[in-house]
Amino acid sequence: MERLIELKIEIVTGEKAEEIELYAAKQLGGYISKLFGIIVSTVASMTGPTDAVFILGTSGSNALLKKLDTGDSFSKLNEQAFVLRKMQLDGKQAFIICGGSARAVMWGVYELVEKWGVRYLLHRDVLPEMQEFYLPDMDIINEPVLPIRVWRVINDFVNGFEGWGIHDYRVLFDQLAKLKFNRILLYVWAWQPFLDLEISGIKRKEAWLWYGYRYPITDDMIGREHFGNEKEFWHRDLPVNAPYEEFAAAGKKFMHDLMALAHSRGMECMMTVSLFELPPEFSDFLGDVEKADILGKLTVVPGLTIRSDDKRLEELAACTIKAAYNTYPEVDYLVFHMPELPQWYDAYEDDWKMLDRKYGLEEIYSLENILKDAQIRGETFPGGLERVMKEVKGNIVRLNYFDRLLNDSPFLKDIRIKNKKYVFNGIAEELVPVIDRVLGKNCELMLSIDYTPTRVLRRKHVFEKLKHINIPWYIVQTLEDDNIGIILQLTTGSVYEIMKEAQNNGCLGFVTRLWNVEGHNLPVSYLAKASWRKSVTPGEIYCDQLKAVSCENCMEEMLEVFRIVEETTAGLEWHGLFISFPVPCMLMDNWKDNPALPEILADRERYRVALSLAKKALKKLQGQGYDYVEYWVGRLEFTVNYLDAYEYVTLAGMAEHAGRYKEALEFGENAQKSGVKAAKAHARIVHDQSDRGMLAHLNENVIRALWKKLEGLRMEVQNVETK
Repeated sequence: MERLIELKIEIVTGEKAEEIELYAAKQLGGYISKLFGIIVSTVASMTGPTDAVFILGTSGSNALLKKLDTGDSFSKLNEQAFVLRKMQLDGKQAFIICGGSARAVMWGVYELVEKWGVRYLLHRDVLPEMQEFYLPDMDIINEPVLPIRVWRVINDFVNGFEGWGIHDYRVLFDQLAKLKFNRILLYVWAWQPFLDLEISGIKRKEAWLWYGYRYPITDDMIGREHFGNEKEFWHRDLPVNAPYEEFAAAGKKFMHDLMALAHSRGMECMMTVSLFELPPEFSDFLGDVEKADILGKLTVVPGLTIRSDDKRLEELAACTIKAAYNTYPEVDYLVFHMPELPQWYDAYEDDWKMLDRKYGLEEIYSLENILKDAQIRGETFPGGLERVMKEVKGNIVRLNYFDRLLNDSPFLKDIRIKNKKYVFNGIAEELVPVIDRVLGKNCELMLSIDYTPTRVLRRKHVFEKLKHINIPWYIVQTLEDDNIGIILQLTTGSVYEIMKEAQNNGCLGFVTRLWNVEGHNLPVSYLAKASWRKSVTPGEIYCDQLKAVSCENCMEEMLEVFRIVEETTAGLEWHGLFISFPVPCMLMDNWKDNPALPEILADRERYRVALSLAKKALKKLQGQGYDYVEYWVGRLEFTVNYLDAYEYVTLAGMAEHAGRYKEALEFGENAQKSGVKAAKAHARIVHDQSDRGMLAHLNENVIRALWKKLEGLRMEVQNVETK
């Protein structure tokens, strides 16, 4: 199609446009150039006759919008709402993009661009062919049905976001803005280099990434070409093997840069603060501590003699909160997390009594009933009854502690904590009936309920308890569970069912939980659309995305691929926890005198069927459709080969245990061949730093780990043959 460069088009921003509005105008101009071949001008006010004009901004930033707003409807828009309206202005085509805020203006631009056929994936845009310029016939007011849309970053594990630098995040945040996410959750841990602490002359001296695990880069590794001159896989913006002071200073700069980037794309910043899991340097200050029951055991928690009214713990927690606010004054919310594996819970009865005296909790729901409910949940929850009871008791202790700390502590008098916004994450479901009596009006509640989506759906009755609480709440949506691990997962259908149930009971949004990025375009696209239109379905999203990437002639095959992977993921959520948990012992822990789980082998065959369908689809494609399906082929090849390696490792373990060393060696060598195939399949589809981290992990903890084991086994075989 001929490029229509002779048209004169202006984007009018107004004299008082904010930075985000100017960015939105630049984005609009860029898309018009890509889609229609037209160069547009961005101006503060109209300069003269035009063929078409876009009037962009808020009623406060653009005087022309205020003039056109005869019914004052623009000035009354919700902060997240935007208007898209085609109209005539002085006999010429005009289009209004008016928002209730600067970021809503930006979302309006992206909504318009989507009407022109553009689709937003997590690493790139999908553009239609160049076409003749037109303005869509639109007159709508868009307002979200889910006002809280959060993307979780940093977190943990080498195959996740912990190694991402600002360059990596810039690509992602640009796409998240297009998908209209409005918050990020900086999920940081006490052992990472992002919050420096000092109290009574005691300072932090050490920090780690990835629970202290290391990932060397060697010339013989698979996918070496993805690592440049690196000798170790590491965070893009942090120094390797640097002294703590330099490490922490770089961590602080990175966090500031990350929050500035998020704010520039219209996203507020939430940050976790750990008050009960502490750097080990503060053990002597606290007195009684235990090593935290998490990977690496790099931190400490209060010991059994510490009570919730302990002044040392209160002072240390207050110091941590002040350090967070003083270090990062730009943070919008602090997030207080209830530990997954609490070790500090013995005094729960005393703490409950204190809370009851203050808030009258027993008249709402008794402690006896709370513990009975916990016993029922413990019958089916991962970790069993003991874990659930510890969680509930630990929550009670921590709720009383938080209440005293945030409302009464003398150590926080010098900051206005009551005017700050904070979030509680990980509250046990049994405490939901009483939670809004304890938490203040500036608080929000982030709920997980369970690790995986189908496990959440099993407990959907919990949502009914949340229907009438008086604080905003939203749900953690697991798109990929780290317990299942690095094999391919797809959860859109379950996420859809969760969102329906949650919305019907007052849920205001979601927080994503995932590690790999590119594999989750489908559920993320669903969540993005469902945030503005409750009736959207996964099937609608799947078909729309396949059409956008030019996969219409293989839609039948790919829809069946998605169905199989979703069905298999749902099964893994029950019998596949820890099958590929991304830690050093991920594969080699299966080298025991135990056979492979038959359910896992059945899952592998389902993945194999999906792989054959994806390969069939691939043969029908070229261009961007080919690239899209090739990713699925690579992920499926990786998964099938990894599960082959898993089976061979179990066979090798049983053979070695029985003294059949030569047979064990043969199985082990087959495991290594499968591991190599898996790593090569993954190396073929590397998109980002998470993919690079996973490749480093595979080389270190699958291929090298097997090689080391096989070296010892060869010596055993040689000794047997010599004898």
